[in-house]
Amino acid sequence: MCNRVLETVLNRKYMKYSNNCQDLRKELTKNFKVKVYSTNDKGLTINSLRGYSGLISLLGQNTSEKLIICALGSDEQIITYKLRRGLKITFYSI
Repeated sequence: MCNRVLETVLNRKYMKYSNNCQDLRKELTKNFKVKVYSTNDKGLTINSLRGYSGLISLLGQNTSEKLIICALGSDEQIITYKLRRGLKITFYSI
């Protein structure tokens, strides 16, 4: 379902954010708190709040921008994404 939401969001309301990372960063910090949960190689738990640059350092620019655009297009208060490598990213709407 996220792919369908992503296509409609990119085609309509948030197309301006797909080309401009600075605007996407502003919208993320204005609308969301981002929490990342994972375990590292040594078995220690990572459970921390991240900003735009922290999210990019964990996921890479393309993946993080796709998740942010999906979260911007959603009407829910809490949006959770689980990735195959064990990362759980939660967007809390402010």
